[in-house]
Amino acid sequence: MQLIGLAGISPEVIVELKKGRPRTVEFVSAQNVVSASAVKVGDPVFISSVPQDDLTAGDPGIIATVTASAVTMQRISSAVPGVYHEERERLSVRLQLKIACTSHIKRVLDRGCCKVLLVDVVECSCPRAK
Repeated sequence: MQLIGLAGISPEVIVELKKGRPRTVEFVSAQNVVSASAVKVGDPVFISSVPQDDLTAGDPGIIATVTASAVTMQRISSAVPGVYHEERERLSVRLQLKIACTSHIKRVLDRGCCKVLLVDVVECSCPRAK
């Protein structure tokens, strides 16, 4: 099963998702923002605590279903009067996720700078009961 992957996620977030209630997670790292912005409501995603560069076959994670999605841009401005004025923008993606099952990677299909992380994962044999 080929899925979009989100990597380097805090183990605490994964533990919280495993409890079964939908949780909203905000992604601000560039790699995860690219991947998270490519998913739609209803899509399954693979989530792992392993950093993207270290992902290999056999790495564990969970498959979660996206129940809500929002992309936001935040403008940050700082200044020292008469010296400098700096403006920055921060793009983030918030996904509400609900666990479907645990899984692991068969192989990494595509990854790289500014690319959507694509992984081939083992299909759920025991999807979480509703």
